[in-house]
Parts: sequence; structure tokens; C-alpha cells
Amino acid sequence: MAEAIAYPVASNLLSKLGECLFAPIGRQFGYVLCYKSYIEELKNGVKELETARQRVQSSVDEAVYDGKLIHVDVENWLKSVKEETEKADNLLKLNGSAKDACFRGWLPNPMVRHPIGRKVKKMAQVIQGLHKESKNIIFQKVYHENTPIGIVTAATSAARSAQRKEDVPVSRASVIEDVIKAINDDKVCVIGVYGAGGVGKSKLMEDVENRVKEEQLFDVVATTNVSRNPDLKRIQGEIAFALGLNLVNQETAYGRSNLLCKRIKENSEKKILIILDNLWTKLELKEVGIPCGYDNKVRGCKLLLTSRYRHVLYTEMGSDREFQLNELKHEEARILFERTVGDRVNNLEFKILVDKVVENCGGLPLLILSVAKRLKRGDLPEWRDASTNKEGSDVKSIVELNYNDLKDERIKALFLVHALFSRELWIRDTLIYSMGLGLYKKFSKTIEVSRDRLIMDQRRLLDSSLLLGSDNQNFFSMHDLFIDVAISMHDKFIDTEWNALVGRKDSGFKEWSNLGIDWLIFYLPTFAMEFLENLMSLSLDLCHLKDVTALGKLKGLQFLSFFGSTIARLPKEMGELTELRFLDLTGCWTLKVIEPGVLESLVNLEELYMENSFDQWEAEDKTPRSNASLAEFKNMNKLSTLYVAIPGNLSRDLPFGKLNKHKILIGDIWDWSDEYKESRTLKLKLDSGNLLREEWVRRCLQRTQYLNLAGLQDNHSIHNSFFEGFQELKHLHVQNSPSLQYVVHSTQDIQCTAFTTLESLFLENLNNLEKICCGRLALESFSKLKIVKLENCGEIKHLFLSSMMRIFLQLEDIEISRCHLIKQIITDAETDEDGDEIDVDPQVKSCNLRRLTLQNLPELTSFYRTMDHSVVLFERQQESIYDLYSLYHLHLVIMENCRILSYPLD
Repeated sequence: MAEAIAYPVASNLLSKLGECLFAPIGRQFGYVLCYKSYIEELKNGVKELETARQRVQSSVDEAVYDGKLIHVDVENWLKSVKEETEKADNLLKLNGSAKDACFRGWLPNPMVRHPIGRKVKKMAQVIQGLHKESKNIIFQKVYHENTPIGIVTAATSAARSAQRKEDVPVSRASVIEDVIKAINDDKVCVIGVYGAGGVGKSKLMEDVENRVKEEQLFDVVATTNVSRNPDLKRIQGEIAFALGLNLVNQETAYGRSNLLCKRIKENSEKKILIILDNLWTKLELKEVGIPCGYDNKVRGCKLLLTSRYRHVLYTEMGSDREFQLNELKHEEARILFERTVGDRVNNLEFKILVDKVVENCGGLPLLILSVAKRLKRGDLPEWRDASTNKEGSDVKSIVELNYNDLKDERIKALFLVHALFSRELWIRDTLIYSMGLGLYKKFSKTIEVSRDRLIMDQRRLLDSSLLLGSDNQNFFSMHDLFIDVAISMHDKFIDTEWNALVGRKDSGFKEWSNLGIDWLIFYLPTFAMEFLENLMSLSLDLCHLKDVTALGKLKGLQFLSFFGSTIARLPKEMGELTELRFLDLTGCWTLKVIEPGVLESLVNLEELYMENSFDQWEAEDKTPRSNASLAEFKNMNKLSTLYVAIPGNLSRDLPFGKLNKHKILIGDIWDWSDEYKESRTLKLKLDSGNLLREEWVRRCLQRTQYLNLAGLQDNHSIHNSFFEGFQELKHLHVQNSPSLQYVVHSTQDIQCTAFTTLESLFLENLNNLEKICCGRLALESFSKLKIVKLENCGEIKHLFLSSMMRIFLQLEDIEISRCHLIKQIITDAETDEDGDEIDVDPQVKSCNLRRLTLQNLPELTSFYRTMDHSVVLFERQQESIYDLYSLYHLHLVIMENCRILSYPLD
């Protein structure tokens, strides 16, 4: 019996011992005996990797040409390929010496082949690994979807030049020319503009920035407002944002400055301009992250500065050239006033008062605009008062007059909210603070109603010149002069209930209804929570939070923001915030756990933002669960806004079909970047056709404005697959869907109406796409289309039939790349490939085209070859498109690798 047991045990032990002893020995012999096969394996691997590298590099080159920012992992992969390929080449060169080395003159020397064979085998594995990685890179974008705002491209240049240019006063135009000349001077690194407050320095910087981008004088332009009390983190963030650098995860000023400095140095071959507006005193460039010497002199880029004081520019910032911006001359001031005040100046009674009113403003554009906007609806007595009362035209008087004209106490309080923050305020932040202060109690039925009223009030402040607008409609700012006056007015005009906006640690907590804490690293003490019973709004943005359990005691909390904060989990105590209406988890990339039951307890939640945040959803049938499931959303009957990413484990019957605003990402291939800031965005990776049958998906699609689709299976046509149509769709992006043959396929005799609201169409990696449209289309189809872009669509031979060109009258941008079979952009064949007759439009027009890009189209023969009918392009008779003299709308033409083009664009 003992022998029966001992024998198999001993056998197993010997077997394992044999494996341990002989497997390594076999490997060592293999390095000699399989030497040739290892060499061939490495050669083939290097060849395949080089092919993959060329494809990736081609995509990178195209993206760089367009000013796109390349993904870091793509740059790292290319760098690794270069390094490892060089090592492989060196190893293969050693193969020659190994061949020549013989043992005793007639056998290959194993002492030489063994170490080389061992290295070759390991190198082949490395090469194979890199080649495997390339498959993920080749079929995805190598660049960020959104180009950083500071990157200057041919497209941004064209857009700038296409904008209406306002009349610039002569005195300003001359300063702009001086600044541009100084910027172009290689010997000048720092340029400064100085002048009195309100004279228009910031507006001048906007004009200079537009000019620089229009003329492409620099590759990158970054702008930030330094202000009287510099906010280092904000300054760093705005410069980094322009450069495409994310500093959210850097908690220290030192770490952020190091990253920013490194990014600028890495781009040393690029020309970078940094505009530092509104300097009050010396700014230490090293602390910001701008490369400089010990004397605070900038290196590696150019600086354009503004200040009220010349000595700040020359003495403290080391400017090489300074230019003074003076007040407007009387005639310039008058033109600005009359343009702003409108038709009222045509009335003789008012017209005779204009000169005196303008004179009282002292040539300051800020005051001229403020007075003009106030008098635009003013009666004759107000005009007379403005013309005779010179003291009434100083900053303090203007602010007080405009403030008193507001009438509504709510709007007055909103003005002071902006003033107390002394910086740009996003609408989101203003909403949180204003709701916490109770400014919008009357309009608080829903957050959407409150936000609409807030925006209306901000427009009222903008119309009164008490706020400054910007290109970004989501935030407003206030001039320093107005801030100073508003703060001095605070005690005079505001009741004590508005005093506690942002609290201090040495003041009482109990009366607070609103609290904003930014950029801190701290624990939330439990003992403090009992004093915050009245708190309605809490902003913990960009904080490093250890534990948020104590927040569960804030039973009355309605608005809570963790924007950009480091937070690991939302504990079950957060489910006790049953009055919560607004929760922002945007940028909380470390958030990996939301305990089960938390979300379903938030029954009053109206808006939930989880962009670049939690996505670790668990299946609802998993037991026990340690994380949130999508089924919890079923309990949120008031939810109207949702930003969420769902990599997998979809729950059925989700209540997403009733959302007013949404940004929903389904699948593991998407990022949060967008070219279009629409309020309803849906990105779907369709691993199976079942998702399209879900009721919530179909309801969402009816209202979606920006749709991104990938992985369509067994769908030959987009429009036919979604038979309920796209009633509000503005932007459509379809990619990686090999079954797709058409965007629209009309098989009936009657005309098909499709995509009546669509403005842009992007088609990418559609190997079997044959046509955009097949069959008869109603005239209103595609009637608002402005942009068409195709990339790597293998079967398509032409973009449009000439009979369809009337539908595309609004086209402004056409971009086609890597479509290897395309022969013509427009074809006028009287029958299509299926033999069906088509109606030929005797006049083809496309008069709005501003940008045309044709890249890597080896079969392209012509843009449009005419037959027997005339062609009208850009409102003039044209025989072909190679004559560009009459194409006055066309700002940019890019052509690359179109080898057999018969009618080139000269």
C-alpha cells in the first residue's frame, strides 16, 4: 500500500525535476541549433514593424501638418521602435561575424552563436510586442480630437481671416503694427504695452493675437490674465491648456511649473508666444514654469506683456521694447461712441450733445462704451446730464449709475458675486454660488430654469457694460476698475445677508449657505459639519480629499462639486444627501468606487456630471456588489442632465431617453474630447446589434445632436438602420464599420428625406463604403451640410453625383485622405454604377467652399470633369477648377500624394 502511494508521488517529483532541469538546458541548446530560424524570425519581424512604423508615421505627419497634438503613447511607441530597430540591426550585423567564426575550422562555433542567438531570440520577442501594439495605434486616431486652443494651424488662420474685421482706430492700428514688428524681430524676446486703466490694453492684445494667428507668425499662442492678485495655478493652467498639457493631476505649484517648463522646452523647434495681460508687479517666470535665466529673462519663447506701469515692464520683467497706448483721439472716440449708441445720434437734439459727452469720457474706451450703452435707451435729460456733468463720467460714477439702472436687486447681487471673485467666472460656478445665496429661489423649480434666468441676468450685466464678454459664451469677467468700485460699494448697497460668500476658517460656520474651497489638501473634520446645517452649495474643486464621509451630515446640501479633485471613493454616507440636485464629479479620475445604493438614494438629483471620472460599473445581477450599477439610475426620476462613460456591462431599460442634456459614451474606445460643444452627445461602440434595439437608445438618438458610431455590424446604410430618423442631428462621425456601404440608401421610387439638420459628416475606416448617397433624395436632405471629411474609405470612387450638388450648396470644407480608389470628387455620369438613370443638374454650384484638402489619393484624376453641360463654380463660369483666380471664398488648398491628377489646382 505504501509503495502504491510512494510511486506516483516520486514519479511526479521526478517529472517536475526533469522539467526544471531540462527545459532551460533545451533553451540553451536551441540558441545554437535554431540560430538560423531565430535570425529569419527577427528579420521578418523588423520588416513588418518597419511597415507598421511607416503607416503610423504617415498618420502622425498628416496630423502634425494640421497642427494636431499627437498622443504621448504614440510618440513613445515611435521612439521605442526607432531604438529597438537600431538594436536589431546591430544584432543582425553580428550575424555576419558569427557565420565566419568556425570551430576547429569546419563547424559553426557554438561559443559565438550561443550569446548572439540568445539575444536575437529575445530581441525578436520585443519586436513582435511592438508590432502587436501598432495594431491598436493604426486603427485609432494618433492625435487628440480637440486641437489645443493655442496651436496655430492653417485652419485657424483661415477661420480668423474669414471673420469680419472691425474698424480699428488709427492710433491702435499703429501700436499693433509696432508690436508685430517687434515680435518678428529675432533680437527681441520681451515686448511690453503700457497705458492707463480702461485705455484698451486687453482689447489690443486680442487684436494682436488674432493678427498673429491669421498670419501664422507663431506655432503656439497662449494667453492669460495675470491680474492684481496673481493666481499662480490658474495662470499655469491657462498656459498649459493652450499647449495641450493637462496639469490637473499635479497637486503642487512646483510640479506644475516643472511640467510646463518641460513642455515649452520640448517644443523648442516651435515658435511660442505667451501673452501675459494685466501685470501689476513682477511675476517670477520660473514659478509659473516659463523657461528663464537667473535674471528672470525669458528663454525659448517670446513674451508679450501689458501693464499700467512702464517700470513693471522694463525694470521688473526686462522688456526689450515698450509701447505706450494712449487715450483715443477725439474723433476716434466719437466714432466708437456713435457706433455703440446707434440711431439716436441721427436725431439733431441728441447729436449736438455727442461731442461734450465723448469729451467727458476722457478718451477711455471702457468709459465710452459704458456711457454709450447706458445712453442708448436714455432720454434727453440723461443725455444733457452726461454732457454737462464731467464728474459723472469717471469710473465710480459710471459703475454706480449703471448699477442703479439695473433696478432688480437680484441682478445687483449677481454683479457683486462677480466682483468678489475678481476673476473670470464660469456659468457653472456662478450658478452654484448664486443658488447657495438664494438669488434664484423664485426660479428654482428646476436647475435648467434657474440657469436660463442666470444667463439672462448676465446678459443684462453685459449690456450695461458691468461685465466683459469673451469668445467663450460659458464665462464672463469684470474689469479691474469696476472690481475696485464694486468692492467699495459693497457695504453701501448690500444687505448683510450677502456678506458670507466665501468663508474663512476663523469665522463662524453656522450662517453659511454657500462655501467655495479651491486647491486645498485637507481632511473634512466631522465636528465642523454640525455647524453647516444651512449649507446649500459646496464647491470642493481641485482639492486632494482624503475622506468625504463627513459630508453625509449636510442634509440640506443641494449643490456639490468635486471638479478636478483627487477622491478615491464615494462612501455609503453620501446617499444620505437626499436633497442633492446637482453633483459634479468631472475630472475625478481617481474615483474608482461608488458604494452600492449611493446613486439610487439621490432621488432629487437633476444633473450628474461624470466626465473623465468613474466608469467602474458593475452588473446589476452581481451578488454581492461592491460598486455602483447602472440600474440605480432607474430611481432618479428627476434626472435631466447626465455625462457618463459606460465601458461595458450594459443594463437594459435605462431611463436615459428623457434626458434634456446628455453626453453618453458606450464602449471602451472613446475619450471625452469633442470638436463640437453640443448639449446632446452620444458615442456608441456597437459590439452587437442588440444595443440599437434598446428603447432608451432609440429615444436618445431622436434628440442627439452629435453622434459618433463605431462597429456597425450587418448595417449597410446608416439612415436605414435608424428608421426613426435623426430629427436634431448636427454632426455625424462613423468609423471602423466594415459592413457599411452607404450613408443613405433609398431603394424606393419615392424620394428619401434624410439628415435635414446635419452640418458635418465624418467617415473614417469604412473599408466597404461605396457611396455617401444611393438612390433619390429630397432636396431638403443634407441641406445644411457644411463639412465633409473622409479618411481611409476603401471602395468609394467619387464623393457626389452632379445631380446631388444642389443639396450641398452650404459646403465650406471638404477633406479627403487615404481613399485609394477615389477618381473624382464630383462625377457627372448620367447613370450610376448600378445602371440607374440620374437627373443631371445643368448648373453645379458650390460657392461657399473655403477649405479643400486632398491627401494620399493615388487614383484621383480630376475634381470634376464636365460633359455637355455648363459648370458654374464660385459664381463664375469655369471650364475646370484649376484656375483659382475667381475662387475668392477658398482660403486653403492642401494637396499631397495625388499622383495622377489630370486637372490639378494650380
